[in-house]
Amino acid sequence: MVSIGEVQTKLAEYKDLLTFEIIMVPGKGEHVKVQAKEYMYGEKGKETWIEINTVIKDLGGEWVSLGRESHWRIPVEGTPQKPTVDVVSRIDGIIDELKRLRNELGGN
Repeated sequence: MVSIGEVQTKLAEYKDLLTFEIIMVPGKGEHVKVQAKEYMYGEKGKETWIEINTVIKDLGGEWVSLGRESHWRIPVEGTPQKPTVDVVSRIDGIIDELKRLRNELGGN
């Protein structure tokens, strides 16, 4: 995961071609959404897209193909991730066991 500043620094050369936005991805936390301002046409556009895609992949990002809303997204450092149901179940089990032990030992 990276910081927002690192994303902007690594893509500074392409800043006139891209928009940057913080988004919340359900179950995955905050991400930087990077989107082209316009379609990248022709051979030069294809080369530019590949260069940007390589930088974003190196930052841990991925391409999200959604037609006109296609974009890249990169997980942001320090974003609390929502625990999975399995983790929550384990925590609940531990709490129940601690309560049982407390009662067994004569605690309140």
